[in-house]
Amino acid sequence: MTVDSLRNRTVLLVSPNEWGDMRVSKHHYAEALARRGNRVFYLNPPSSRARDRIRVEPVPEVPGLCTISYRPFVPYAIRFRSRFVFDHMVAAQVRWLLKRIGVQFDVVWCFESNLYSDLRVFRAPLKIFHPVDQISLPYQIAVAAHADVVISVSDSILAKVQQFGTPQLRIEHGIGPAFVDLAQRRLGEARYRPGSPLRAAYVGNLQMPYIDRVTMLDVVTSNTDVEFHLWGPRTSGESNLGTDSSGENAQFIARLEAQPNVFFHGIVPPSRLAAELEDADLLFMCYDVQRDPNRGCNSHKILEYLSTGRAIVANFVSDYASRRELIEMASKDGRRTVTDVFRGVVQEIASLNADARRRARVLHALSNSYEKQIDRIDCFVSENVAARGKGMMQGSATSQLARASQH
Repeated sequence: MTVDSLRNRTVLLVSPNEWGDMRVSKHHYAEALARRGNRVFYLNPPSSRARDRIRVEPVPEVPGLCTISYRPFVPYAIRFRSRFVFDHMVAAQVRWLLKRIGVQFDVVWCFESNLYSDLRVFRAPLKIFHPVDQISLPYQIAVAAHADVVISVSDSILAKVQQFGTPQLRIEHGIGPAFVDLAQRRLGEARYRPGSPLRAAYVGNLQMPYIDRVTMLDVVTSNTDVEFHLWGPRTSGESNLGTDSSGENAQFIARLEAQPNVFFHGIVPPSRLAAELEDADLLFMCYDVQRDPNRGCNSHKILEYLSTGRAIVANFVSDYASRRELIEMASKDGRRTVTDVFRGVVQEIASLNADARRRARVLHALSNSYEKQIDRIDCFVSENVAARGKGMMQGSATSQLARASQH
């Protein structure tokens, strides 16, 4: 393919996450691809509660982007009983979907690892498998067998699919335009002055089941002189991502709401979120690494945090373990906890937010905008994927592990 193979194409982006106000990497890639002049269709996960058998709707704020929602006729419970039968039924459903949509796709870009074992069923000349969460089951790993490229944010994920010889690209998460603008403003910022009181920011889904709730509450209640500002959903009705409706999570939210130094801001558009984060002195992430299916290897929010230039307190994040100048994190063995790290950062906030540290964080974020990530993917496809179909140039299919981020 040419270096501009990911421009002016028709792309089907297959996501395990529904389109909505809370947006993660799948949503951001869809928006970035549309900004490049592609015609992008975002395939929502199937829903038995969908109003129509199939509905294609434009996303008003993103020209060139549509969502596809559908009510399945496949009984999804069967995938736990007979994967062979399930795969054949899903293939029939995909053929039905393609016929109803009436579009020939140039690219299928699949973030979904549970439903579609063979991407050839989408009949796209270029098939990209992009798992950002851990895969372990045979049918999840097998998706890579018939992909043209496998992309992931983690070496540990890529290692599981090396057996197929499919070209592999390790690439970071990304940041969208609002956070690129924030990062550029930070580069020209005058000398940092600590707030009074200090403001700690947390961005994310408070319904997520693997937040380390005990530690997060400990940090909040033991730092009463710090304001904690939280953005994101705190009820299941507000979230289009995963939710935890357990009594334990309800108690966690209730205890946060009872703290006088905690302020909730809900879900806001990226441009507003980026502007409001400018007032933060530090940013905060607190996952239970043992409960997290990704074992804390990475998080899409880290780059957005880095774009602020401010100090970041986090649980152990293995993909950043060698970049301690970017994140202040708990130790892998648990001897230095998130609570310990937070306390130390508050004490050293002026030096941790000094010009050199701020610049390192911001430049790392800027080197990983979604536009730059797609450019890297485009180049990798051009160099490593053999020609398939009209408009594609000859290339050499090779199996290799490439590092494309500035990580």
